[in-house]
Amino acid sequence: MKRPRITIGHIVLVVAVVAVGLAAIHSGSAQWAGAMTSITFFVMICSLLGVAFERGMRRIYWSGFATLGWSYLLLIYAPWLGERVGPYLLAPNLFTYLADVLQRVPQGSPAAGFQSVPVGIVGAAETGGGFGGVQPPNIPEYMRIGEALEALLWAFVGGWVACYFASRREPANDAQAAPPATAPQTGGPGDGQESVA
Repeated sequence: MKRPRITIGHIVLVVAVVAVGLAAIHSGSAQWAGAMTSITFFVMICSLLGVAFERGMRRIYWSGFATLGWSYLLLIYAPWLGERVGPYLLAPNLFTYLADVLQRVPQGSPAAGFQSVPVGIVGAAETGGGFGGVQPPNIPEYMRIGEALEALLWAFVGGWVACYFASRREPANDAQAAPPATAPQTGGPGDGQESVA
C-alpha cells in the first residue's frame, strides 16, 4: 500500500479546526463549549459512515479515527470510567490552567459592578472599561472545550497512525493485500507461433 499524502485539502481542514478551537478557547463561553461538543460528536458520528462506506486507505483512516476518537469520548463520558480516568487526562487539567491564565481577574478589583475608570487604555481594558468589570473564568466551559478538542486530536492522530501501520504491511505476508498482477502469457495456441514438429 502506498503511504498517506498530505494534500492542500488536509491543510485547509487542519487550519479550520485550529481556528475554531482557538476562537472557542479565547471566548470560553457556554455557547462555544456547546458548539465544540456538538462539532466533535457530529464528526465522530460521521467517522462511522466513513468506516462503513469508504474503501482502501480511506477506510483504514476512518477506522483509526473512529477507534481513538470514540475511545477518548468513552474515557471522558462513560460513568464507570469518567470518574476514574477522565480527570487525569490532558484536557481537564490543561484547560483548567488555561482558564486561569487567559481570563485572569485583576487582583484588587471586584468581579462585577460599576468601577472607576482608570487612566489609560490598558487600565480600562484590565478592569472592563468601568462597566461590568471582568467576569471570572468559567472553568467547566473551558474543560468542555478542551475535552472536545482533545477528542478530535486523538481521532486525527488515530487516523494517521492507522494509515501509517497499514502502509508498512508487506504484501507477501498480508492476506488482505491484493494478489500481484500477472504478466500476460505469450506463446499460447493461435498466436501465430506454431511449433514445428
